[in-house]
Amino acid sequence: MATINLGSIKFNWKGAFNNSTAYAVDDVVSASGNSYVCIQASQGNAVGNATAYWNIMSSAGATGAEGGSTTLTTQGDILYRDGSGLQRLAKGTAGQHLLMNSAANAPQWTTAGGGGKILQVVSATKTDTYAQSVNASTYASNNIPSLEPQITCGATSSKVLVMVTLAASMSATGAIAMGLFRGSTQIDLGNASSNRGRASKGMIYNAEPSYLTMICTNFLDAPSSTSQLTYGVKLGHTSSSSKTIYVNRDHSYTDSAFRYPTSSATITLMEIGA
Repeated sequence: MATINLGSIKFNWKGAFNNSTAYAVDDVVSASGNSYVCIQASQGNAVGNATAYWNIMSSAGATGAEGGSTTLTTQGDILYRDGSGLQRLAKGTAGQHLLMNSAANAPQWTTAGGGGKILQVVSATKTDTYAQSVNASTYASNNIPSLEPQITCGATSSKVLVMVTLAASMSATGAIAMGLFRGSTQIDLGNASSNRGRASKGMIYNAEPSYLTMICTNFLDAPSSTSQLTYGVKLGHTSSSSKTIYVNRDHSYTDSAFRYPTSSATITLMEIGA
C-alpha cells in the first residue's frame, strides 16, 4: 500500500528562493515578483532556468504607463484620474483639507475653515475688582490687568471679532470712555474724536457713581498678521479733572466691600476665515 505524506497534500510556501535550500515537490517560492512550484526535489537549481524542477505559478505584472514610481515621488502625494489618465496631486500644507474644485471634476487642497467660518475662539476673564485714577479726558496708562487675551491667526486674510463685556463705574458723574487696543496700538472705533473733549477713538458711556455702567461692544478687526496678537481695553473719561475708574464694583461700596466683585469682565476673540 502506498504511503501518503499528509504534509505534502497542500502547497508549502517557502518564501524567497534560496540556492542553498533543499526543496521538495509542492514547495512554493518567490523570485523577482514571480512565484514557482517545485515539481522535482532538488537543491541549487535556480527557478526560471531549471524547468525540469520548477513550474511558474504566477507572474509579476508589467509596470503600466500610468501610476508608476515616476508619477508619485513625494510622501503625501495623491494619485487621481482626470479625463485622460492618472495625475499627481502634490501634498497640501498643514491645516489644509481636500475639496473638489469648482468644476467638480478634480480634487484640490483648500485652507481649512475658509469662507467666513470661525476658526478659533480665545477669551480672558477678570473676576476680581480693579480701580485706577485717570487724568482728565484721557485713558488709564495700562490695559485692564488680567484682561488681555492673545490670538495667532492662521492667515493674513483672517479677521478678528473682538467682543467686550464689562461693568464699570466712576468716582463722579460723567462719561466713561473705552478704548480698544491691539498691542500698544489703539484701534479706531470710529465714533469719537479728540476735538470733542473726550478720549479719542473710543466708545462713550454715561456713568453715575452709585451704579454700574455696562460696557458692551463688538468690533471686527483686520490685523493682516499671522503673529501673536494681544488685545486689551483701557478705560478713561471725558471730564476735565482726574477721576477714579472702577471695574467689577460699584463706586458707592466702602473700601471693605472693594474685595467683593459685583460682576466679571470678559474679552472674547474669534478668528474669522476670509
